[in-house]
Amino acid sequence: MNQSSSPSVVVVMVPFPAQSHLNQLLQLSHLIISSNNNLPIHYLASPAHNSQVKSRSLVTNYANNSNPNFVFNTKIIFHDLPIPLPSLLPTTSPDLLHKPMAALLHSLAPTATRLVILSLLSPFNGSPSEELGYKLPCRDECFPPDINRYLDHRARCMKPRGNGYISNSCRSIEAAFLDLLENDKELLGGKKIWAVGPLNPVTLELVNYRQEDKCLEWLDQQEVNSALYISFGTTITLKDEEIKQMALGLEQSGIKFIWVLRAAGDQEDVKRAQLLPNGFEERVKGMGMVVRDWAPQMKILGHSSTGGFLSHCGWNSCMESISMGVPMAVWPMKSDQPRNAVLITLVLKVGFVVREWEKREELVSSSRISDVVEILMKSEEGNEVRKRAEELGYEVRKSVEEGVTRKEWDSFIAHITRETC
Repeated sequence: MNQSSSPSVVVVMVPFPAQSHLNQLLQLSHLIISSNNNLPIHYLASPAHNSQVKSRSLVTNYANNSNPNFVFNTKIIFHDLPIPLPSLLPTTSPDLLHKPMAALLHSLAPTATRLVILSLLSPFNGSPSEELGYKLPCRDECFPPDINRYLDHRARCMKPRGNGYISNSCRSIEAAFLDLLENDKELLGGKKIWAVGPLNPVTLELVNYRQEDKCLEWLDQQEVNSALYISFGTTITLKDEEIKQMALGLEQSGIKFIWVLRAAGDQEDVKRAQLLPNGFEERVKGMGMVVRDWAPQMKILGHSSTGGFLSHCGWNSCMESISMGVPMAVWPMKSDQPRNAVLITLVLKVGFVVREWEKREELVSSSRISDVVEILMKSEEGNEVRKRAEELGYEVRKSVEEGVTRKEWDSFIAHITRETC
């Protein structure tokens, strides 16, 4: 069946209530629309989260393709679920979501030949990574108990009912691992994996930003690969002493830097900045800058002056850094980050570890931060890692434009728009 002749296929996005998941499914929505403009997308979230997602989309065009006629929000229909934000916890949200979701699905069903529901996919409980010679941190160590119970519940529901898995990764990054998963009949039950990542843009022309952004103006004045970008995402807040050690370590290193120092959640950014050592910003003036607001991460990573990324190793940040060919210094804090750090440092070998996961209860000293930053940015070993990162970034971009990722995406669209048997 021709894709354009299937208007009764309806896609429903149900993101997990966390910023990284909200963004990924928004990006996925744009990709589906850009691949098939006849598919309506229904996006379900709390009123507050929908507001955040829509406002963020006004400054970033999440379209991983070269279609110049792509228009944001063409067919995305946002639905506000009546759930207060404090209730959006893994242990309570399934019950709260059930009734409003069921009502919406029942309202869509009469005019749809197929409802395609895309939601959070549980991390695989058993991993074949050891078959490849790598041992991952135990999931119970990375997630709190309530999250683990929630993931187990989702895995039990998904296995008999789900039709397949979409991965925000690509075979240029982890082909061997994806192949092992697909061949593990017990783990996946013979279901298909579509590795359609990276969902973020891979060409900077598709990323909008404020022309007067001071970060980019500052980078324009620096030498190639001379600046380190530091950001810990939207859900991680460094402890008071960690902020002080980070500042001292950056100052000791003498490396140029852009440091996004923001608080997660409702904490006040101003108070975080007050924890910097006295006179720090004056002493590093010209050498670095501290950003207390939103920063154009993709544009920074894609800038020729950016030579490294010190990150918490969240998956979105990993994929963006890989896409732009930027090596990383990783400091995993929780959830998927410790496992991502293994991929970045041991498997792909495009980064260095700031703090080993086994030493997560220990304070990272300023000297340790300075040492790792200098290795990444100044040493011959760092140059070799940067070269591998640039080569991997090239392979990923090529795969998106004309290679395996494009074929996997076409396969997914063909699958959800196929004729009903």
